[in-house]
Amino acid sequence: MCAICIVGTAMTAYAASSASLALQTFQKSAESAAIGLSKKAYAEVWNSSKSTGVLTAKIYAAWSGYPYSCEQTNKLAKGANTTLVENQSRDSSFKLRFESGGGVAGVGKIYF
Repeated sequence: MCAICIVGTAMTAYAASSASLALQTFQKSAESAAIGLSKKAYAEVWNSSKSTGVLTAKIYAAWSGYPYSCEQTNKLAKGANTTLVENQSRDSSFKLRFESGGGVAGVGKIYF
């Protein structure tokens, strides 16, 4: 969700402060919408698979004017969940990405 505020001739866009993500068993990857701006983001991740597959969760961050880069990679076994914290020295946008070899399901969110 993005809100736009117009004051006089100036326009400021405020990015969302959270985004949800789901990976279904037929998918090999999925990526959340970008959130920002903040110096710290949290990601809650759960491998909800009934199989023994591994869910890879990646946090991407980008400073204003720079491309996204992978800042963290975490592998979760079936049924595992975790909360990740990503710190940046400057205000950044963040994304959460899930990857698997297929047959794995996962849910999560990234927020600040």
